[in-house]
Amino acid sequence: MRDQNATKRTSGQTAAGIAFSAAIDTRAPKGVGDLAGRAKLFIAIPAIPGLSAASTVALSLEDSDDGSTWAAVAAYPITTVTGVGGTGSPAALAQLEWSSKLRRYIRVKEVLTGSNATAWQYDFGVELGSAPGV
Repeated sequence: MRDQNATKRTSGQTAAGIAFSAAIDTRAPKGVGDLAGRAKLFIAIPAIPGLSAASTVALSLEDSDDGSTWAAVAAYPITTVTGVGGTGSPAALAQLEWSSKLRRYIRVKEVLTGSNATAWQYDFGVELGSAPGV
């Protein structure tokens, strides 16, 4: 179940460059280890019909102690979609195991290489689960 209080919808870029989502404040001063094994982070990217051939959108996770100094979270892979010959890109969903080493604030870094002709949005946040291992 996605936590509506810890989900951010962000408008994706239509021009090449770097942008960031709004941050989620986990309200944990030293990480949130109590959610390890019971929550996942997710990044949901819809199909992007206007993403030109060979253009890419890469989303990665960053964290921060203070909400102003950010660093990449190396333990999490970059989620990338690539435009395919005039048909845009397929949808993608990344589900990442919760790490007890995450710092208080988390956000997504978006890098668009190439061009995108359509407005789009992606979601990222916390997914809580009751099943074992979720």
